[in-house]
Amino acid sequence: EFADCMSIVAWLVTLPNHNLLPFYRRLLRMNSGLTGNALCLLEPDQVVLRHSRPLLGLEGREITDTIQNIITRASALIDIFVEEFDANPSRF
Repeated sequence: EFADCMSIVAWLVTLPNHNLLPFYRRLLRMNSGLTGNALCLLEPDQVVLRHSRPLLGLEGREITDTIQNIITRASALIDIFVEEFDANPSRF
């Protein structure tokens, strides 16, 4: 049985044109340190940060805090991917 979940997706960057193997390695290393979040690839070439959490026990203030946390994390990740891999920020 599946519980109802809150899911937030932050569009980060498009895949860089070069150095894909190092980019994917960096994504995997970053994913290993995330809790409740995941870096994902959406077709055809969009990298996103996804957060999922069961709705059971979720309070209003927690929703606001989670959204702010995702915005802050997404901004930092975009900066890293642009600086290290010359990736283009998503336009969604």
